Amino acid sequence: MQISHNDFIDGVTGVLLAGGKSRRMGYDKAYIEVDGQPLLSISLELLRHHFSRVLIAGDRPDLAQPDIPAIADIYPGSALGGLHTGLLAANTDWIFVTPCDMPHPDSRILELLLKQRNGFDAVVPRTPAGYEPVFAL
Repeated sequence: MQISHNDFIDGVTGVLLAGGKSRRMGYDKAYIEVDGQPLLSISLELLRHHFSRVLIAGDRPDLAQPDIPAIADIYPGSALGGLHTGLLAANTDWIFVTPCDMPHPDSRILELLLKQRNGFDAVVPRTPAGYEPVFAL
């Protein structure tokens, strides 16, 4: 499944997880730049490229955009709370979640996950370091 620009995936909402407070970092991780681009922009670009409906889960109304609503977490303070918020706010059977601070989200992994979803309730990638539940369907 090679997906071209604007060839949106039906039945999936892209959910950007943005509920963290960046306390350990001391400043907002969403705006750290990689290759001259804020992490937030990198993740949003991936979601916009693949999904016609995108939302931001987290207590971050400042991140809302004209075409992307920010939904306050029902259970704030964790990625699990953002996942719950995304599931409730989506109007599709599936959501794809990614954090707002991932430096190199890979479209190829997303496309592989999408191929694997038939017959399953969730698709979570596993690397040698373990499962990646916040870059998953």
